[in-house]
Amino acid sequence: MRSNATILASSSSSAECASTDRGEATQIFTGAKCSNPRRFKTSIQSTLMGAVLDGCVASCLIDDGCTHFSLAETGQYAGTCMGCASGDALKEADGFVVYSLMRPCYPPPSPLPAMPRPPLSAPPCTSDAAKGTLMSTQTKCGLTNRLFKSTGATFATCTTECDTTAGCAYFSFSSVVAENAGECIGCASADSGEYHTNFNFYRLDSVCSPPPAPPPLTPTATSSAATSEAAKKLRNTAVLAFNNQYATNGNTSFPYQHA
Repeated sequence: MRSNATILASSSSSAECASTDRGEATQIFTGAKCSNPRRFKTSIQSTLMGAVLDGCVASCLIDDGCTHFSLAETGQYAGTCMGCASGDALKEADGFVVYSLMRPCYPPPSPLPAMPRPPLSAPPCTSDAAKGTLMSTQTKCGLTNRLFKSTGATFATCTTECDTTAGCAYFSFSSVVAENAGECIGCASADSGEYHTNFNFYRLDSVCSPPPAPPPLTPTATSSAATSEAAKKLRNTAVLAFNNQYATNGNTSFPYQHA
């Protein structure tokens, strides 16, 4: 990092953890930011600087490898928050302030909410074109069960890529104007989802396929003699039923006779 960044405080401290459950952030540099490889990068929009700082602290807290973060407090990148694993991984950047993070002693940061379980049955077929149903925000397909990763995608092309990839049941897509914009990742299971601020996580609703048409009915060949015999039996049954009812009413002369 260049020498014209201003050192505000030492990042070392005798305390091992913060006394509050929100942790403690201490400014250590101005005019510098986290350089690559970063732990994360996100944009927090608010008119209140305190709310932006709180959001940046929270983003660093839920990343176990984050020890420092940089926040753009002024300029065109105002609200941009980046996490890094060391206070040495910095580079010069106007408008940014670097903080060291002291994690809380107790309670520890809340774990991420559980990922939605995959449905017991296959996702429903909803239309004649594949669609994605939003399952979770700030989540992407992790390395487990990942089937593909592409760039330069739109939501429509990302959905289609998952639909045409064997085994793909879920996908994550980033439309955020950031370093991940246009990234599309497909995976086979919701279990592989992991936290990432720039992505949304979707379930694939596959293309509807019409059921196969039933086979045409094939008439059963019967002889005219067999057809005639069957008709005779049916008539005789009806005549017997009618005559029984007729006799019950005291009649002895029956209007219909067996064939």
